[in-house]
Amino acid sequence: MKNIVGHRTLGPLSLDTAQAFIPPLTWRSTWRPPQIIPDQWWLTRMPKKARSYLGRLAGATEQLFRGEAIEQFAAICYRKVGDSAVEVLLITSRETGRWIIPKGWPIAKLAPHQVAEREAWEEAGVKGKAKKRPFGFYTYIKTRANGERVPSVVQVHLLKAREIDEKFPEEKQRSSRWLPPLEAAVLVREPELKSLLGKVEKTVMKPPKA
Repeated sequence: MKNIVGHRTLGPLSLDTAQAFIPPLTWRSTWRPPQIIPDQWWLTRMPKKARSYLGRLAGATEQLFRGEAIEQFAAICYRKVGDSAVEVLLITSRETGRWIIPKGWPIAKLAPHQVAEREAWEEAGVKGKAKKRPFGFYTYIKTRANGERVPSVVQVHLLKAREIDEKFPEEKQRSSRWLPPLEAAVLVREPELKSLLGKVEKTVMKPPKA
């Protein structure tokens, strides 16, 4: 990636803002399946590994309050399949091979949605137009090169795939899969990202206004 602005940190967060990024830990040893609502359907599929991840995320609350969270921008790339279905793109991370979406650091002179467009091409070969308005946010724990773990707040933009290049900068470093949104949501680790993926089909398949 070129013209990268350093690992920009966010300013100190208010209690309400921090709580918005840190999901409540309602599933410990006494966890019971909560009442299902549309944006939280994934809670009934919360495996032990994911619950452990949420515990680590909750441990980063103090860093969020101190404004030590770093900021990244990401793209949920999607394509329509016929008239009634949609697929989204997942790629593997270079470090661990887990399933993620294209994302990267702020870039000088580029707006957030333009960063998302660049990352989609560099990491997955996808060209398309990203929505300027954020689709949502998710938080995860980023491990830096020195081993330090810091919370990263990721701003996500929807990107409609127009073209997919076979040759792109990171083609030999990652794998990719196009999947129905709910299947993709099962594969990613971050609960907030699961929720965002669960909203994609309803959002992009809305009938045109009369």
